[in-house]
Amino acid sequence: MGKPKRDTQISKTLSYFLRHGAREHNLDMDSAGFVSVPELLKQRELKELQVTRDDIERVVRENAKQRFCLSTETDRIRANQGHSLGVIMNEKCYTQIRSSEELPICIHATLRKHLPSIQTEGLKRMARDHIHFTTEEWSPQRSMTRASAEVDLYIDVEKAMEDGHIFWRTQNNVILTEGPLNYEHIRQVKSIC
Repeated sequence: MGKPKRDTQISKTLSYFLRHGAREHNLDMDSAGFVSVPELLKQRELKELQVTRDDIERVVRENAKQRFCLSTETDRIRANQGHSLGVIMNEKCYTQIRSSEELPICIHATLRKHLPSIQTEGLKRMARDHIHFTTEEWSPQRSMTRASAEVDLYIDVEKAMEDGHIFWRTQNNVILTEGPLNYEHIRQVKSIC
């Protein structure tokens, strides 16, 4: 198995543990989502892949989407976003956006089939802790959204903030909010394919 394919497997396995499976596997996750690297390396799924500390450091460093944050000081690792475990937003790991001027472009990419429910029920976080947004308008190189997305929803950040929504920026420039955002918080719907 080549290194890129193995690294993809390691990244997916780390994502599972750090975003969704830590508690199920009795990993001690702090409120910011950090897990001990030595404890993580004891997990059967990582042992089967023969993952080492060097592998984790390489995957964190070379991951194109910068999905992880590794603290060498505390020997702990976390996923930057995508959690379904109740991770608490704090300014040690995230930057709170204080003004809509800091976020002139805020886009949620989705499928057309979801538009009717978004129009009636608003934009929800679903099974995750937060709704995810990008600050990049669509281009073939846009990296922080799913390739299957068909529609960009441009958010009226000023209105959302006036209505009490708090936005956070992750270390890899993904924007998060708990929501739900009402359809009135969407200023434009734009087809991307």
